[in-house]
Amino acid sequence: MSRRSMLLLRRHAPRAVAAFTRRLSNARAEPQFLHLAPSGDFWIGSKIYAAKHNPSDYVRSLPLPIGQVIPEDCPHEALVKMYDNKEVDAEQLRPAWSAGDPTAAVVPPGLCQLTDEFSDCTLEERTWVSDDSFVVRFGLPDSSQPLNLSTCACILAGHEDNVRPYTPISTNALTGSFELLVKAYANGALSQRLATMEIEEKMPFKHIQFNVKTQYPFSAKKVGMLAGGTGITPMLQALHAILGSPDDETEVSLVYGSKTSDGILARETLKEWEAEEPWRFRVTHVVGGVIGEDHIKRHMPPPEEDCVFFICGPDLMYNALCGPRGDPEVTGLLKKLGYSKSQVYKF
Repeated sequence: MSRRSMLLLRRHAPRAVAAFTRRLSNARAEPQFLHLAPSGDFWIGSKIYAAKHNPSDYVRSLPLPIGQVIPEDCPHEALVKMYDNKEVDAEQLRPAWSAGDPTAAVVPPGLCQLTDEFSDCTLEERTWVSDDSFVVRFGLPDSSQPLNLSTCACILAGHEDNVRPYTPISTNALTGSFELLVKAYANGALSQRLATMEIEEKMPFKHIQFNVKTQYPFSAKKVGMLAGGTGITPMLQALHAILGSPDDETEVSLVYGSKTSDGILARETLKEWEAEEPWRFRVTHVVGGVIGEDHIKRHMPPPEEDCVFFICGPDLMYNALCGPRGDPEVTGLLKKLGYSKSQVYKF
């Protein structure tokens, strides 16, 4: 079931949804409500439904946790029970966004639909997945073709004089559009723009050779991933290729740092992927702390093994673990533990 279908009204009741369009200095997710009728008909929207009907037709507006929805196939009896109890049943909630199954839709560099000149892409959908992070889907200039971005690589988003790199979390199996996972930073002009621009507004994107990173298939039997916050995005891109390739036996260990448990991005996706192949994909969450020496010693392959490291996160994380992002040399904790420059990739 698609994310779009989750938001559609069952049985033809009116839909009361509004796009997130506020122009704020620090954008955050709007509250979402499950609008539920006694019959079990429901839809999801950002405004409380002001029902002025007979009591038998009264629609309740029940608050939903940010980043979660009631799916279209929710059992009818569960919906009626939620109406009667005047609260959402947590067991019926599903993530508002999911990466789906691992999908290896790998293409070589040089085929990306986006070129080294900016092209306008149209915002089609925005889904908030936490209080300050969201997934945006943009339509491509050629709607009949996929993005055709190689793995691993990123693209550049531009608005006026502000240009930032983003790694798509969708794969080349998606035709005509691509998806980005973005955190709205209070002092981040571009992320605030992405958080507040209107549906059907345009944003320029391009792809340059510098944005092409190490390429799949990767050169080692084991991959260690160290990610923080939205630094999970290149890891998702690589995991799609690794876990989605039937003959790939690469073992992956991911240590993922988040400020809060509610701020763990793609949490359900990672949980599902780990459950499917626990013998070769393991996830360790670090919540409210920093990724340290103990985490690497316990969960990462040792330097003498055939392994590589992928690292992406905030500047302080790079500085502590491997040295500044733009510095090709490896310093910090990974150097201390014996990992070489050839084993470490800074995204």
